[in-house]
Amino acid sequence: MTLVNPFGRKVKKSMSIPPGQMPPGQKPVSAIFEADRVLENYLKVSDAMGRYSNTLYRALPEELRQEVRIRYFREGELAVNVTSGAVATRVKMIGETLVSRLSTNLNFQGITHIATRVRPGPSIKSRKGRKPAISKRNGELLEAVANETRDKGLKQALQRLAKRSRQANPVSSPLP
Repeated sequence: MTLVNPFGRKVKKSMSIPPGQMPPGQKPVSAIFEADRVLENYLKVSDAMGRYSNTLYRALPEELRQEVRIRYFREGELAVNVTSGAVATRVKMIGETLVSRLSTNLNFQGITHIATRVRPGPSIKSRKGRKPAISKRNGELLEAVANETRDKGLKQALQRLAKRSRQANPVSSPLP
């Protein structure tokens, strides 16, 4: 049977499928995972890591939540990657408190200590491309010093800095 959709196109009437049944020739996702043991194992591991991460996230102080990632949890050791040495120190300082908080959760039963490894991650902001701003007044002073300088190289460097100030602080022209 052919129907016309709201856009004026002819479409075939879809067959209605009772709940709990699959269309002919299709399998449920669970059947795909059961057929491939490797995929099933990945699914189990990713599910466990998600539970571990959520539990750790809730136990950490807010300022550390984006800086700590789980590597693994086995034989009582929770191994985490941290974004800097400062974060590693903070995690070690609150380690006992963290272990006691986590040990009350079923996901972390048997936890005895936390091992940290510094691995800078995406949460570290790159300084590349950011130039410090130079105020308009400092730009004017740089230009004045550049005009008085005899050394050609120094003069050019000062003029470049003054130019950066003009670019950061454009002068608006008065209306006619």
